[in-house]
Amino acid sequence: MRMGMDTQVLIRNGVRRVLMGTAEITDTQVIVPATAVTFAKLRYHRVAQRYVERTIEHEMDQQREAPEEEALGLRVHDRLEQVCAGFAAWLDAEPLRNDAMFQIGERTRRAQGLAMEFARAKVVRDEKDTRWGIGEDPYMLAEALEAGAHWVASENFETIGRDEMEEWLERAQAKGRYLQVPRPFILNADQAMRKMMASAGGALGGDDVEEGRWWRRTIVNAVSIPNDPRVETARRLVIVGKMARDLDRGDMRRTAEEVRQWHRRMNREMERGRARSVADEIGAMDRAMPAERVERTRRAEDRRMVLEGGGQGTPEAKRGTDGGRR
Repeated sequence: MRMGMDTQVLIRNGVRRVLMGTAEITDTQVIVPATAVTFAKLRYHRVAQRYVERTIEHEMDQQREAPEEEALGLRVHDRLEQVCAGFAAWLDAEPLRNDAMFQIGERTRRAQGLAMEFARAKVVRDEKDTRWGIGEDPYMLAEALEAGAHWVASENFETIGRDEMEEWLERAQAKGRYLQVPRPFILNADQAMRKMMASAGGALGGDDVEEGRWWRRTIVNAVSIPNDPRVETARRLVIVGKMARDLDRGDMRRTAEEVRQWHRRMNREMERGRARSVADEIGAMDRAMPAERVERTRRAEDRRMVLEGGGQGTPEAKRGTDGGRR
């Protein structure tokens, strides 16, 4: 199976990490349209700015600094520029690797024609977006479809008409085009994760609701397992809780809530002095889905963090004792 990934999903680090980890587990190929790459580079600052501000504030607290507002503003600006440049370099470098977690859906001549078909069919409704005459979304969808995507993970449902896309596919498939595409073609991030898990048959829960919930939080745990096995149980809970917040902010809300419910239950166990039972639950997830099952995803994200840090240090150093996950 092949999954396309749009700009909004691509720039959300937690959501991207979980979807790519699920893709690795289920042997799903990830396709990132060339248009998504272009606009991810332009928009990454929107999600990176708060992270940069928190990082600098933490550094200041550690060093007991109190810089003037002007100096602080410049520091945030310079660090944000570095982070965004690193992310852009990562997007360019990753698809060229033998162990790449994603490939690029190029803007071929056929994709250009297909984008015009989508525009004529009113698949995208965004009069404000006039880039290339018809906007970015028709090209993003066309590049993914032409690269063989079976579906596209997207959070852009304000301007992309899923009903119109389905109607267009009905007409196209009736003429023998894009017969590899199941329905629906456009899924949100939660649906994309479940779609990939379903492709694994019963191995990841199948139709069992509770098993599915358990495997989803186990995958979230796997992509954020610390590199240092000595990390304490309480810290492990903090890491998983942060992933839940990242997923929620990235609009992967169903999965985020499932993880958050478990996280609240584990925190109550800790408050009752039952750290052993919490450690046992985390250990069960670690054994069922060890970090090695998603190693390509983890290494790719490590390379991103190193580049965003200016290329200094090894991935392991950047990862630190908490997995370095964001």
